[in-house]
Amino acid sequence: MNLSLEADLLPKTHAGGGEADIVWKYEMTYEYPKHTLLIEATLADGQNQRRMEMEPVSRHLGDYCLAHPEDEAYCVFITTFLNNNVISDFRARRFMEYYNNARTKYITGMKILPIQTIELKHY
Repeated sequence: MNLSLEADLLPKTHAGGGEADIVWKYEMTYEYPKHTLLIEATLADGQNQRRMEMEPVSRHLGDYCLAHPEDEAYCVFITTFLNNNVISDFRARRFMEYYNNARTKYITGMKILPIQTIELKHY
């Protein structure tokens, strides 16, 4: 985990810039293939969420995919409130290119699943 927890297991600090809050690597099993899950969590809501999270979440996943082309990777974005424009942007990322800074490498498509915390409670 790229964060620190308090004694009651609540987050004390989030990941530093440029990395996901949690990166979980799954080994291949009979039920699913080897893959990597990035988890991004925020308390930002409304327009603030758009400014604070829309770009960093896709950048973290895009940079991870460029650095680990052999990995199947996706990201779950968890928040207390989902801004409609954030949802729309993450859906569109499935079909967009993401380039490195030098524009010498790119990937096509990223899987970002936005989820509200209330949905986690119900399912």
